[in-house]
Amino acid sequence: MVKVRNKISLVIGFFLMFIIIAIVVGSQISLILIYLLLFALYSILNGISSYKTEILYVILGVITLISVFIWLINQKSSLSFEVILGVILGIITIILGIGVLFEYFPKKWIQWY
Repeated sequence: MVKVRNKISLVIGFFLMFIIIAIVVGSQISLILIYLLLFALYSILNGISSYKTEILYVILGVITLISVFIWLINQKSSLSFEVILGVILGIITIILGIGVLFEYFPKKWIQWY
């Protein structure tokens, strides 16, 4: 049994997940929808284990960078705004997660509820 620590985060995550999946099924997938899907996944995981937020940030950053590079390889497109935004967000989330994990930054910087 999973203990829910933050119900609001869990509900927002599931709500976003269902909306994004409906949009993806109805139309073509884009990089912004992948970012929103990763945010919904982060929100769900944060609702379940809210005391490990910094580890979730590092994982989210790595997954964001991997998805951006897979998108670049598959689409064979130039560096658009979405791709640059994904790389910057991935690097920032990794830096914030590691900084809070090693106590360089305060934990309140990454708590958004």
